[in-house]
Amino acid sequence: MVLHGGDDDLITRANILPPVGLGHQVYAFGGAPHIDDLMVFSGVDELPNLAAGSLVIVGGQLAEGVDATVDVGVRLLVVVDDGIDHLSRLGAPTAIGLDETSWLAATATHPTLLVTGIVDLDRGQLVDVIPARSAAAVEDWLASKPARWAAGIRHAVIDPYQPYATALANEVPDAKLVVDHFHVIRLANQALDEVRRRVQHATMGHRGRKGDPLYRIRRRLLLAREKLSDDAFDRVLAWPERGDPDGEVSVAYLAKELLREVYDAETVFDARRRLVEFYELCDEVDVHELSRLAKTIRRWETPLLRWHTTGLTNAGTEGTNLIIKNIMRLGFGFRNFKNYRLRLLLRCGTTPKTRAAPSIRGRQPSLAA
Repeated sequence: MVLHGGDDDLITRANILPPVGLGHQVYAFGGAPHIDDLMVFSGVDELPNLAAGSLVIVGGQLAEGVDATVDVGVRLLVVVDDGIDHLSRLGAPTAIGLDETSWLAATATHPTLLVTGIVDLDRGQLVDVIPARSAAAVEDWLASKPARWAAGIRHAVIDPYQPYATALANEVPDAKLVVDHFHVIRLANQALDEVRRRVQHATMGHRGRKGDPLYRIRRRLLLAREKLSDDAFDRVLAWPERGDPDGEVSVAYLAKELLREVYDAETVFDARRRLVEFYELCDEVDVHELSRLAKTIRRWETPLLRWHTTGLTNAGTEGTNLIIKNIMRLGFGFRNFKNYRLRLLLRCGTTPKTRAAPSIRGRQPSLAA
């Protein structure tokens, strides 16, 4: 039932219309709600039992005002907390993905609060949301699950974030880590952009402006080589000569492309050989951003190369994060984590039960001879 502003009083005092009813019902004038009670004129007999109208009048004066309710479109009436962790909902995933997303924006009293989403990559379904981005939070969550459920996890896909790797190694030691290739290439793009900004400021003395050579090609530098036209690639090669006297931006661009070629390899052996070329380039040049990038890639080399044997990525996790952000936007934010978690699990943590669309045509048309 939805009430609106005009329905604040359940009994509307003097403005009472004859109700539709039968039997021993009365309305404000005290008569029975039957029609044609009079002999001459059709209508309702209003004269007898006028005392009954006083009940309605007194009830209207003593009626309690009711605020208007809002139809919020409740999907489920009751959510049982115990059912969230039940194995029937958790399923039996063999591969899970972990990634963080923001929950509460930074204020004067606290920084930006992050949560960790755990996604079943086999079904593309959200398993749970943890109110932190730390090793301790992930370890506690995994420890609370049945041993046979955790033992079924064979692979875990993460971004290059050591607390996640530590938690998984402690609680599910048999699970193999796989580093998402999107985050690896993003690290290379970040290193390239840091080199461009540093060289830009060193040569021009200010941040990038519209006419600066390096600033004009900042977006093309981050694109893959195969996505650039011949003219665009010629500009990428020509413009750094004007704003990159030592060739640091050019070598950072080459390092990024060498790292991308690792994922073009068909075998692990070929991928490792291309990684060696990437390491040699980063070690030969004196660019500290590339030295730091090479150090990070060396530390994550084994999980990085597992992509070539498993083909697992965090694409399903990133897609779930997009849905989570849309839920946050539609709900104008959530400040209570319990409500936030339940809403996400209702939307992303259940298998949608959709009915097959009925056929428009009941039968196949017969072909004319």
